[in-house]
Amino acid sequence: MLNKDNVGEPFVIDVETTMKCPVGNNKANPFWPENKVVKLGYRTLSGWQEAVTSDSTTIDFAHTLIGHNIAFDIHHLLKGGAFFKNAPLHKHSIWDTQLAEYLLCAQQERFPSLDFCAKKRGGTIKDSRVSDMFAAGMGADEIPPEILTEYLKNDLKNTATVMLSQWKEAEVSGMLPLLLSQMEARQATIEMEHNGLYINKSLLDKASFALSRAVAALKATLQSRADLVASTLPPGTLDPTAPKQLATLLFGGTVKQEYTEVVGTYKNGKPKTKKMVRDVKINGFCLPVPNGAMGIDGKPLTNDKVLSQLIASHPSVFIGDVVRYRELSKQLSTYYEGLDKLIMPDGYIHPHYNHCVTVTGRLSSSEPNLQNITNGNIKKVFKSRWGDEGVLIEADYKQLEMVMLAVLSKDKQLLEDIRGGVDIHNALYKDMHGREMHPEERKGFKRCSFALVYGAGRNGIAEQGNISIPDAKRFIDTFYTRYEGVKRWHEEIHKKVQASRTHSGKAENGFPIGEAVLPSWSGRRYYFKEYVNKRPWDGVLETKFSSTETKNYLVQGGATGDIVPLVLGRLYRVLKNDARLRDKCLLINTVHDSVVFDCHKSVLAEALHTIQTTMENAPEYIKQTFKMDFPLPLKVGLSYGPNWLEQTEV
Repeated sequence: MLNKDNVGEPFVIDVETTMKCPVGNNKANPFWPENKVVKLGYRTLSGWQEAVTSDSTTIDFAHTLIGHNIAFDIHHLLKGGAFFKNAPLHKHSIWDTQLAEYLLCAQQERFPSLDFCAKKRGGTIKDSRVSDMFAAGMGADEIPPEILTEYLKNDLKNTATVMLSQWKEAEVSGMLPLLLSQMEARQATIEMEHNGLYINKSLLDKASFALSRAVAALKATLQSRADLVASTLPPGTLDPTAPKQLATLLFGGTVKQEYTEVVGTYKNGKPKTKKMVRDVKINGFCLPVPNGAMGIDGKPLTNDKVLSQLIASHPSVFIGDVVRYRELSKQLSTYYEGLDKLIMPDGYIHPHYNHCVTVTGRLSSSEPNLQNITNGNIKKVFKSRWGDEGVLIEADYKQLEMVMLAVLSKDKQLLEDIRGGVDIHNALYKDMHGREMHPEERKGFKRCSFALVYGAGRNGIAEQGNISIPDAKRFIDTFYTRYEGVKRWHEEIHKKVQASRTHSGKAENGFPIGEAVLPSWSGRRYYFKEYVNKRPWDGVLETKFSSTETKNYLVQGGATGDIVPLVLGRLYRVLKNDARLRDKCLLINTVHDSVVFDCHKSVLAEALHTIQTTMENAPEYIKQTFKMDFPLPLKVGLSYGPNWLEQTEV
């Protein structure tokens, strides 16, 4: 593990590759079989080694590998095989200058480029000719070797310069423990990307075909109902799946219709016609337009929020089918068809885990966005690479962000409730309504609880919990009455942000905009900015920080930006250093506060024990890494099954 006292010999690496991948947005994708390394450059922090082909290079000793967006380079070198032949990747540590820069600038520079880092930290500007060639879609094999080598040398030199500057800043600022733990997490997600998730292609194809037929049938049903409403127009004139035309069907309006009118007679006796346009009035369903449903053009909106309001106030089979059509269409295009397009020739998808994109440090993923695949039948197509001999394991922290809120706020009642295993949602419901919660009420009420934890105000809580504004206000009062320490902490954090305000030099609508940076317990820094708002009672414009952001950032960031990555790094080391589990229990995915593994049945019992023990030992890791006592246990729920959907709880 990379740490302050035992860095290992720093070794800067960079590869230039072909760009032949037709799948997704990255033509240089290392998981496309035809993409190859054209040039490998490597050097120590103080010297240079000539660029060579990857096929002839083997690294014999463990190093700290340094690179910019280093996952790309490592994946290509893992595919080649020779580089890590004598010293496997898990024997090394890494330093990703892109990730380090993102953390040092308080998550404000998303995916910072090497040019950006070099300009900031004393590097040199590289040859733009090669960058232009890459941007034009040319691979490294199409660039003259002497130009490519010089470009590669400059990248390596800049990466070394940037890394030394970053390390120094991290030490001075006290952020080094955070950066080192995040580098371990990046190594874990590199492992996930490399392992990939196996897709049952035949099941995916069958499900996609069935879903496409269901979508087509539902669209035909909607169209027939639309034709009945607009009976004065030719069939198919108004498309119920098009937002503006749906608005006419729901709320009424006029439609321009072309028609032919006889305006005279030609000399040969044939009628003389002219194309005309007339307004045809459509009564539609004559529904009242809900409050807040008018667009800036003065016409009613038909987004999902508006349709949900309509269903609640005016139950309709037609509106329900529109919502269902949208849901199924999204599933088909995003999950089924979208997933199918990303399967590599090896039968796996190899998603990219983004460490440098969110404002709180929470991980995301792309191609595909696995964070959105939280439920539904699509999860059934994710299966074990070992077929019937394997299972997928999912391990998730129980109410991690609620635990984080308790630790940060030091609220005595919340700490006591969590230690005592109190059902927090049921306790709040009983405080609010004076009775036990019915099972069917639980899901909506939980959304209220989590919405408040995520920083939502009464409007957001009302929307997410599907309750009235007065009930949302009652819920907030109930929550803050039970957990007074949380209310105090929310107020204190907002005051700290305001006290840290500096003028950013930017202005909106003539107002000077302020900004603030606030450090957290892990050393992470959070950036806040002021927004221009119109006061609802008098319309006066003012600037202020978002209370939603001040409430949410430290909780979400601490839970899923700091703790989960810290544990991912530990899981990676524990599994890789266990000879029995190393090749039979593989990290393959993470979604917010959960981790997914592909496990051979022969080691299932051992894997479950190791995963739970490692993840529940997080308070000790926090103490070791950040010198902070974490006063609450972190409990983990475990399940496993033949696919990601059909899971049995342990």
